[in-house]
Amino acid sequence: TLNAARGAGLGVIALKALGRTLIPRGEGAPYPNCWYQPEDDPRWAELLLRYALSLDGVTGLISPGDLGLFEMCVEMAQRFEQQSNFLGLLTDSQPNAIFIADKDQRLRFANKEAENRAGMRREMMIGKPMEDVLGAHRAKLLGRLNREALEEDRGIEDTHRITLDGKDRIFQTRHIPMAETRDMPRGVLVVETEVLALRLNDKPGALARFADKLAKNKINIEYAYGSTGSKARTSILILRVSNLEKARKGLGRRCRPWPRTVPTGEARHAPR
Repeated sequence: TLNAARGAGLGVIALKALGRTLIPRGEGAPYPNCWYQPEDDPRWAELLLRYALSLDGVTGLISPGDLGLFEMCVEMAQRFEQQSNFLGLLTDSQPNAIFIADKDQRLRFANKEAENRAGMRREMMIGKPMEDVLGAHRAKLLGRLNREALEEDRGIEDTHRITLDGKDRIFQTRHIPMAETRDMPRGVLVVETEVLALRLNDKPGALARFADKLAKNKINIEYAYGSTGSKARTSILILRVSNLEKARKGLGRRCRPWPRTVPTGEARHAPR
């Protein structure tokens, strides 16, 4: 099996990756060099090719034994590689984790930071269900937001707490629906940004003091919003800052980056 091959450190080549079905008895083979019926519809053939190449451990595939189908496979494989390389070039320098999930919640693209957070090479992430890559809890949360973005056909934003590397961390995610293209099925672009969560005393000037502390450390506040109750003595402030680690060090004891009470609540609509 595929798992056994990976466990033994063996490379895997997918045979009959574009096979559609057996040829019924008594019927002639549509392609003389193929004893089975290959998928020759370019749209379905490309989905099969992408699926095969996205399987963990698969390093190549053998096309059907027909020159025309072979050339079709080569063109599709080159387009698949070029698209992945181009998207990677655009997004790998970003500090945010960026990935694309299709409507079935399978990953179709991941940048370098998404690879780092998943602890898995991006080639092994592509084609897998989000649950297999991100874990059940995180995949359930992000999957719900992805479905909402697709159903409403507009961007969705949410802030939530997850555990990575044994630590509670706060992330803001933006879910942007994407139309189907020749090279990508309909899906959702997810941009995941780690943010700073602070607990503030609900007193006049508390926010100004924090903002001044960040300014002295030359840290920009790119985005901020807060949450508190009518009788609460403290409030929770969510900040997206230009340098997260520097902000934590600069705030010192005043910084409590992972309060257990960060609101997750309802997803908020993002502006178009």
